[in-house]
Amino acid sequence: MKSFAPRIALLLALLTPLAVTAQIDPSTDTRTPLQAELDRLPSVEPGSEDAGDFDTLVLEAFRVRYRVFVDNDIEYQTNANLDGDAGDGSFVWLPRVGATAIVEFDSPFSIEATAALQSAFYEDVPNQDFWGADSIVRVNYALTNTVSLYAGSEFYSYESLEGAGNLSRGFAPTVGLNHNRRILDGRTHLFAGLRYQRHFVSPSANDRDTWTGSVGLTRQLSTDFFAQGFYEYRFSDYANGNRRDNRNSAVLALIYAPDPSFSVRTGLTYVENHSTVAAAEFKTFNLGLGAALVWEY
Repeated sequence: MKSFAPRIALLLALLTPLAVTAQIDPSTDTRTPLQAELDRLPSVEPGSEDAGDFDTLVLEAFRVRYRVFVDNDIEYQTNANLDGDAGDGSFVWLPRVGATAIVEFDSPFSIEATAALQSAFYEDVPNQDFWGADSIVRVNYALTNTVSLYAGSEFYSYESLEGAGNLSRGFAPTVGLNHNRRILDGRTHLFAGLRYQRHFVSPSANDRDTWTGSVGLTRQLSTDFFAQGFYEYRFSDYANGNRRDNRNSAVLALIYAPDPSFSVRTGLTYVENHSTVAAAEFKTFNLGLGAALVWEY
């Protein structure tokens, strides 16, 4: 019997506007806005005593699982340099590779650590290409089977590939809450989250507090096909006191996952950012096609 729940997410690759009042800071937008597992219905053969895709309880002090992943995405962004309502369109190649270690205890607690390398190559917009490294460490606590809390920190550093040096580096202490449950006939997965982060960034003009709320649905269309849609709202309050952003993002995606280690997805993203700094306001549509390889040990 085939059983898996690979972590699939859509990648938004957006950079803050190129303007003297809004410096480039990839950390604001290259992070995946939401991650949700593809939760398959258990399949039971007639006459079988197999109860489906449920783990047997392991009475150990802890166990460690490892995940290695490779993402390869291509997007067309209608406003790749995020210049108001009419920036330059461009194709963007977004490769990413990384690994995750998950320590699970015989308790509601677990520890999760991820490290990754990523880059962005813009076809038609100059001075945007970059590469970067990021890592996330967090402690999770399962309040119930559907609600979990987490706390930790993210670390990141991004470098220009076109001679501009370091674009941004920093860390962001993070706390949040996730809610996941099956609804309707069991083939629909509801997920929602709340998150607070305090970004300490170099250059310090981008230090900020961010509050993020998101909600979405994943629908299992057939054995290997899934449809996903979600909405995210993010409020950012910059430490210099002169900038506040309100960002709305909406994503629709179709995912094909025929194997535990392989998936393909295509999707449409709309992002609209309102700001007290005129140069930081923008709207963009992104159309993407991507593939992911995931190995778990």
